Amino acid sequence: PLTAFAIAMEVLGLLRDEDDNPRGQGRGLFVSGATLEEVEAAEERRKQIQAERLSFAKQETGILKLVQSKNHFLRLGLPEPRWDSQGNPIWDCSERALTRVYDEAKKCCHPEWSFHPRRKQGFELLTEAYDTLSDRNGKRDEYVRKVVNEARERERLLEELQKGKLDGQVSTNSRSTDDAAELREQMAAKTKRMLQEARALKKRPGAAPAPSSTASSGAASSVESSAPRRRYGAPQADEPDSLPLDDDGVDVPAKKSQATAREQKNKKKRRVGVF
Repeated sequence: PLTAFAIAMEVLGLLRDEDDNPRGQGRGLFVSGATLEEVEAAEERRKQIQAERLSFAKQETGILKLVQSKNHFLRLGLPEPRWDSQGNPIWDCSERALTRVYDEAKKCCHPEWSFHPRRKQGFELLTEAYDTLSDRNGKRDEYVRKVVNEARERERLLEELQKGKLDGQVSTNSRSTDDAAELREQMAAKTKRMLQEARALKKRPGAAPAPSSTASSGAASSVESSAPRRRYGAPQADEPDSLPLDDDGVDVPAKKSQATAREQKNKKKRRVGVF
């Protein structure tokens, strides 16, 4: 008969050999134990992991964030440290809050939670960030001071850059004002010269005065009224007595105008329905 310990070991072997990856890209590495209590705890943890496991896309997004983040604070989603008036670093995060963000971040790369091919790389970065900020490796103070110095240097460079841009804007504005004043002077001189030329042209002897709009319109109307109106088809004095005819006896100009009108009408018909 099998004892309870043998049954537990058999269950442990089944858990170790079970492929829990639904996408066929590897297996989750569950941490088991040597005693019955540890095996039961491993089983409960396995059920919890399967219930809360992230999708492959979310695992990849989390690992990509860990790889692209420039410091440990961004990897864990924590605010970066600041400094006081004397330049001393200021950063405070409780152990409970740090553990909570770590438990949430490990779902994308922990060997028990993730089946992504790059889970090992992401988990190494996450472990390094957690060990440093929790001061497990004794490097938290030094790392916080380093991040603060880098942030202060970036702000100093940004202030210098903004100051340089403002100086450049002031000089640019002054140059544009000078250019506008010079352009106005040139336009005034050109307008004055054109007026002088127009006055000199009027005073020139033998120059005929420009007719007014009223006189010109009256002359045009008198010419139009005195000119005989042309009746369609009737020959004028400067025109030949007969228009050129084709073989059928039809006026060539009239035939051309009819053909042109017919062609335009056909073009309009062809345009209908074209998108």
